[in-house]
Amino acid sequence: MQHHVFISYSHRNADVMQRIKSDLTVAGLSVWTDEAIKPGTQSWRENIEEAISQTGCLVLLMSSDAKKSSYVRAELDYAALQEKHVFPVLVGGDERKVVPIEFSGAQWVDLRNERSFTSEIEKLIDSIKEETSTIPSHSSAIETLPPPFEWCIIPGGTLRSIAAQQIEPFWIAKYPVTSQ
Repeated sequence: MQHHVFISYSHRNADVMQRIKSDLTVAGLSVWTDEAIKPGTQSWRENIEEAISQTGCLVLLMSSDAKKSSYVRAELDYAALQEKHVFPVLVGGDERKVVPIEFSGAQWVDLRNERSFTSEIEKLIDSIKEETSTIPSHSSAIETLPPPFEWCIIPGGTLRSIAAQQIEPFWIAKYPVTSQ
């Protein structure tokens, strides 16, 4: 399964993560977070690695708690290894103390101020859409069958048949729909 965005965050920033995740989803972007898995277990590590490997980009929620988190650091390191674009987003604290050294000279989105939240999140969404433009949006599918209905992306590639064909990425239902 491939997603547009992997969100790396401290669990102490779960409220703002949920708000950002919601805004990105409403904008038609698929978002992966670790909410459904148990931290620290082997399956957690495998799920994180797989999700980062198959995501379009990583959104880093920067705060003092995130900077101290070994999990956030590991996710950043693995994203760098996988050559994933990282979008730094300041969600709390003084930038002089919470921005990791590798992003000290980078442009970031500042979501600490409620008055500018909407305009700043729109900048983030536009940048993510530009970075992940080859991953199809599933907003029309969401409108047709909203959550809890789940969708998976099928990556594009070459179909090996009598005549090789290029297939574009597309969305498909995670579970078959049946009726009696």
